[in-house]
Amino acid sequence: VRDGQPHANAPLHAARCVCGAALPQRSVRRWQDARPIPGTPEPMNYDRRQRKPSFLALGGGLLAAGAVGLSAYASHGIALAQAQSHVQTAALFAFGHGLALAALSPGTTRRMGKLALGLLLLGTLLFSGSLVGGALAGLPTRLAPAGGITLMLGWGLWAADAGRR
Repeated sequence: VRDGQPHANAPLHAARCVCGAALPQRSVRRWQDARPIPGTPEPMNYDRRQRKPSFLALGGGLLAAGAVGLSAYASHGIALAQAQSHVQTAALFAFGHGLALAALSPGTTRRMGKLALGLLLLGTLLFSGSLVGGALAGLPTRLAPAGGITLMLGWGLWAADAGRR
């Protein structure tokens, strides 16, 4: 490649021109077009995490979707202020933790991380479910504190797992 000609990979070409040293042709070729060099075996592109369905990500997506509906119902369909507040709080927790589950679970491979995310799912179901049941059906909200504690344990376990990586 000559310096005066347009180049398909301008940033790498500019780096070669600035430093003045030519990079080995083999590494440049692999970076530019990502095709294997003839005579070398093709790399395996098998990622087993992408091939298995994620129950935790599915649960997180369903929690977030349900939270959007709960929030709309709380805003437009509930007249009592306390019931509206409970349902909005439940929707907020369900959406935030659903989003966390959907984002974190596909990359989690360790047992402790999966257990932490399972605790987040369980805690969200207990906490949000108890608040919604109390607001809409008049059920007791005794499970809300247990759900909150489970959420705290889940986040603590997630932090411990992140510290061990």
